[in-house]
Amino acid sequence: MKAMREGSPKQRVMLIVPSLSGGGEERIAVYLANKLNRERFDVILALGARRGTYLNEVLPDVEVCEIGAERARGAIPGIVRVVRAARPQVVISFLGFNLAVAMARPLFPRRTRVIGREGSFPTAFLGEVHARSRLTAAIYRQAYQTLYRVPNMMICQCDAMVEDLADNFGVPRHRLRRIYNPVDMARVRELAAKETDALYEGVGPHLVSVGRLAASKAFDVMLLAFKGVRVRYANATLTIIGDGDESASLNALCRELELTSSVRFIPFQANPFRYMRQADLFVSSSLYEGLALVMLESLACGTPIVATDCPSCIREVIRQDFNGWLAAPQSVEALTHAIIHACGSLQKLDKMAISEDCAARFSVEHAVSAHEKLIVEVNENRRRNTLAA
Repeated sequence: MKAMREGSPKQRVMLIVPSLSGGGEERIAVYLANKLNRERFDVILALGARRGTYLNEVLPDVEVCEIGAERARGAIPGIVRVVRAARPQVVISFLGFNLAVAMARPLFPRRTRVIGREGSFPTAFLGEVHARSRLTAAIYRQAYQTLYRVPNMMICQCDAMVEDLADNFGVPRHRLRRIYNPVDMARVRELAAKETDALYEGVGPHLVSVGRLAASKAFDVMLLAFKGVRVRYANATLTIIGDGDESASLNALCRELELTSSVRFIPFQANPFRYMRQADLFVSSSLYEGLALVMLESLACGTPIVATDCPSCIREVIRQDFNGWLAAPQSVEALTHAIIHACGSLQKLDKMAISEDCAARFSVEHAVSAHEKLIVEVNENRRRNTLAA
């Protein structure tokens, strides 16, 4: 691995990610790796494991190295190794590696600054952990309160996430920065338009959802709500795209509810945008979220959203009766009513306006520029502190 030469005009940036498996934060890591300005930054992508759906999308000029462990507890020695070898000026950590990088920080070169990217709402995540183990939740809470003070800056996906970390975990507000997740409008539109054959049968309305088949996504609530939607819209269909541990139980529930003729499960798709573009409505039933990239991608396709008003960034995305509707979380009745109301309002919406509004607020160009400014800022702060000392 090449180390940074003293006096180089470029800033060396290392992105540290568990892997490039199909997820929103992994997608954002690839966006940053590919799109950071090459006249100002040299980019290294350090992966816990060199694998994942998005690996072949990384541009050839991005240096890729392997840490040797995907779980935070086993990744610390590898993180120290790659950082000390490359000597980047700024490290940006993702997902579970936020805590690992914070623990490894004392062993980094003195000049290396650290930026973490929070991908969810810690309070809501701890609530889910607490339901399984009070001790584990207490350990996580202590880790957040202690280790999230270590990075020079934490990126939050929305203002509500800033409030959660500041109010509930004591992270100093001056170390929190809101940068909305980006969506690559050109890429989404291009891939969405590649499919010319009809992906849905019948008059609909056709609903789609994309995400891990995990308990936190509450797809069981979605299926129960869809049962009620079918009472009002007998030709409605639901397509769920994704893989996960809940696959067997969700398929069993689908059979129990006698929905197999109107619900289909499709494995992870590298191009889910074709399904989004042809759908009438995107549905999210999550218990908590960050700023879900799949929802932004749906809006980029011009497809409105019904989402649960769970701990998330969703209130900063949805504009009621313009691009979507909110429903109370963990409520089958509320989600059913929201979907039925949405289906009755679809003809009033302007799909092109929805897509253009998404481009104006969540473009990848805006997000990359904000990351670049933050990288320069934390590095300039280091230089000022060095001169002051």
